[in-house]
Amino acid sequence: LTVTDSLGQTGYAEIDLVTNDSPCSGSLEVTPSIGNALTTSFEFSSENWVDDDIPLMYKYVYTIVGDGTMITIYESDDAYYDEAILPQGLSSACGPCDQVSLEDGNYNYTLLAGVFVYDSYGADGYSTHTIQVLPIGLAVSETVNTSTSLALEALESQRAELCIQIITAAAVEVNSIFVSSSSQR
Repeated sequence: LTVTDSLGQTGYAEIDLVTNDSPCSGSLEVTPSIGNALTTSFEFSSENWVDDDIPLMYKYVYTIVGDGTMITIYESDDAYYDEAILPQGLSSACGPCDQVSLEDGNYNYTLLAGVFVYDSYGADGYSTHTIQVLPIGLAVSETVNTSTSLALEALESQRAELCIQIITAAAVEVNSIFVSSSSQR
């Protein structure tokens, strides 16, 4: 900026603004792409994220398609999370759904897995990966026994986040069993 006053004197000022870009160019892979609630351990892998402002932090999330609520699984500075226990997705909201899309109610047990990647200033990038999490097909008592055993193992290993994942998956599974049995009456 150059300024001239009434006496003809000039002044000059300059400022450089540096902006922060979000982490970019990365992706999320989840394996396996199809599994079962409570019994499949999903691995989240965030790769190729680029940002000058390190360290990067990763927040792994999922959304049950058709529900819309985003749930945080785990937050860490690790680009890999190898033990996510997820709830089943919603079943189809229609009859024969061979030619029907997600938007039409064919949820097909789909979850949208995601990762937010944050740089040291808090700017974030986001990537998703679609997976299917099927029901385990157990009775309520078997589901409760299985989830109790898994939750106790997680607590003994001091893995509170895993215990919460197991309890959430079990609650969704039991709710689905009750909803399914009441709709058949």
